[in-house]
Amino acid sequence: MLRFLQVWTDHLVRASAVIAALALIGIVATILFDVAGRNLLGAPLRGTQDLVQVALIVIIFGSVAMVDRKDANVAVDLLEHQFSPILNRVLTVAGRLTGALIFFGIAWTMIDSAAISTMLNLSTNILNIPKAPFQYIIAGFSILTGVSMVLRVVLILLGRDRVLDTLPGDL
Repeated sequence: MLRFLQVWTDHLVRASAVIAALALIGIVATILFDVAGRNLLGAPLRGTQDLVQVALIVIIFGSVAMVDRKDANVAVDLLEHQFSPILNRVLTVAGRLTGALIFFGIAWTMIDSAAISTMLNLSTNILNIPKAPFQYIIAGFSILTGVSMVLRVVLILLGRDRVLDTLPGDL
């Protein structure tokens, strides 16, 4: 069961990173068309700010699970060599559990916010893009990150933790 959960979590983490990469490509294209339209035609792309804002949501929250899974977080190891391996393991587990709780809290808050956004029909300023779907996207990516962090804690405690390996062609 644990192996099944690990494989599917890894697949979802990779998928979220691909979605984030596609959103990044979308931002680059949007800004390119905006700048080209402004400089060549004298008419910028309408709604660029809205498109970039919603794409940044996907990029940031879509990539967090992969960053955590690959241990690509910024870390300052000032005292790690001073502590025993057991204490370092306890601190790693405590940090990952704290991170998981934070991401589950973000998900909870975003689900509540999405319900309010739906009720009030909230949208972006220029293109009137509904906000609720992107709040649900934040919640989904946050849940994925939290589950991935909890799974890493279980694997650390079992001594089977590994950094996510990427295959050729993976992002």
